[in-house]
Amino acid sequence: MSQTKNPKRYRGLVVSLLLLVLISLTYLIVLELQSKQDSGSWEEFERKLAEQKDVNEAMKVLIDLDEFALNETDKSKVVEQFKQFKSENKHLPSNWIVKRINYWSNQNLSEGELELKVNQLNERNRFVRQERDDFKNKNEQLSSELNKKIKRVDLLEDSVASVNRRFAEFKARKERVRVISFTTKSGKKIHYIGEVDNDMANGNGVGIWSNGNIYRGGWKDNLRHGEGSYEWFEGDRYVGEFKDGEIEGEGTYYWKSGERYEGTFKNNKRNGEGTLYDPDGNIKIKGMWKNDKPL
Repeated sequence: MSQTKNPKRYRGLVVSLLLLVLISLTYLIVLELQSKQDSGSWEEFERKLAEQKDVNEAMKVLIDLDEFALNETDKSKVVEQFKQFKSENKHLPSNWIVKRINYWSNQNLSEGELELKVNQLNERNRFVRQERDDFKNKNEQLSSELNKKIKRVDLLEDSVASVNRRFAEFKARKERVRVISFTTKSGKKIHYIGEVDNDMANGNGVGIWSNGNIYRGGWKDNLRHGEGSYEWFEGDRYVGEFKDGEIEGEGTYYWKSGERYEGTFKNNKRNGEGTLYDPDGNIKIKGMWKNDKPL
């Protein structure tokens, strides 16, 4: 049997052996990586990935040598190439290369010996297919676990950024909180604690009038502005919108008698659509209002 015909005839034998070795190696490394991931060692996981890259590069060289061996008629050159690779190899098991050296050094095997080896490889290929399926499942688990870790890292980064942003906002607002006193245009004295800008009530705060009335809510240039609640010393209360110091917009006015009005206001009076309820919650008047009077 000539050496030029053997590589062509047994090309499938070498390729099957190469696939078996490659899948087995990857499967073992994936198992090791999965074990390290399960223990929560992220650093070990990254180290194993880096090692796998080196192994992949070495496997590429080994694949090129196998292709060279299949096409080269002078098998002594093939053996020398594998011996040189063996002396330089740091990432692949040495016995992989030794098996190739032995194989190409013994190309004058008898027909019966070659047939026996082919049968043995066919039997081993059956197990390789099972291992390939197992490897696929393990690889999917590894990818899923990696994606989960990435998502957890992203969520953590978002949470940290959100906390930092809220803390910065809280710190800025805290620096603006002061206690001041001022007098309205009508001559009423107000003691105020809350956010201050340009030495005036601007933002959220609480104002206490000299007659005992209290306002809690938004302010703009020492005037009630935005959402807020105003309580009269006598017992009445309003909750709703303010504009430039006046009750204006949507809101609810509560009398100490138990009656309440829900609707729109303008210039501190009921103006627009609204409903007046008695102390028991029954509707007394519903419709349009103008200057505190129903139409």
